[in-house]
Amino acid sequence: MLKILKQCLRLLITSCLLAVLCIFFIAYWLTLPKQTTIRIEQASGLPVENVTFPSSSGSLIHGWYINGKTHYPHIILLHPRHGNRLTMLPRAKFLYQAGYSVLLFDFQANGESIASQQTLGYLEAYDVAAAINFIKQRVPNTKIGVIATSLGAAALLSIKPSPAKVDAMVLEAVYPSIEQAISNRLALHLGEPAKILTPLFSYQIPLWLGFSTDKLQPIKQITAYQIPIFILAGIYDQHTTIQESRQLFHQIKSKHKYFLALPATHQDFYQYNPKTYELRILQFFRKHLD
Repeated sequence: MLKILKQCLRLLITSCLLAVLCIFFIAYWLTLPKQTTIRIEQASGLPVENVTFPSSSGSLIHGWYINGKTHYPHIILLHPRHGNRLTMLPRAKFLYQAGYSVLLFDFQANGESIASQQTLGYLEAYDVAAAINFIKQRVPNTKIGVIATSLGAAALLSIKPSPAKVDAMVLEAVYPSIEQAISNRLALHLGEPAKILTPLFSYQIPLWLGFSTDKLQPIKQITAYQIPIFILAGIYDQHTTIQESRQLFHQIKSKHKYFLALPATHQDFYQYNPKTYELRILQFFRKHLD
């Protein structure tokens, strides 16, 4: 009997160690950079200009600038995790055709913006600030709108100092807090009971990335904004649930706030329904930027 108990204890200890190692591996994998070479030939015929600008994230940010009609506002496009400027290219195309100038770029540790690790929105917030500064230096007094998806939206809301100096923003599938984002993904991939592991993952953020989880709290950070905000959410999104998106919406202090729920998952909302997306986004920017 004692021998069996010892064997069970060894098995339990081994299982726990394997689980901890697995959690550390997943956390490490989530922060890995996703670098790739991007050629101007991939711009789908758009008149893009290769641009670079320094960021306080420590990375030299690479992107494309598209010069629209004279005196039209500028739109900055912020891609999701493991994306790059090519992810946002279809949006850039219809915005340029509507007359807007567009800046789309690779966050640090993505595309051609070299860095050692992704940071779930923390260092990426410095890239957003650098992009806004790039536009303001290039075209002083222009109005600026932003379309930000998932991690890009979290980075925008986490900008330092807050709030970001832009005139209108579109936020797509943005998580309310980094802890909730972790919890949802654990439940999605491992089942609801796996949510109990959320503190183990959250605890590793300061270890791997060097900042506390209170730095990534979009549901709190969005309260600093008084500008027009348009939130897009997927009804069937399990990464950021429709309920969480509604909670985020209700925290907005601006008098000009809009919400669109699409029968979509955690996916590219533009690709899901291009006609509806273009119509609603252009209506929003024409009302609040033009």
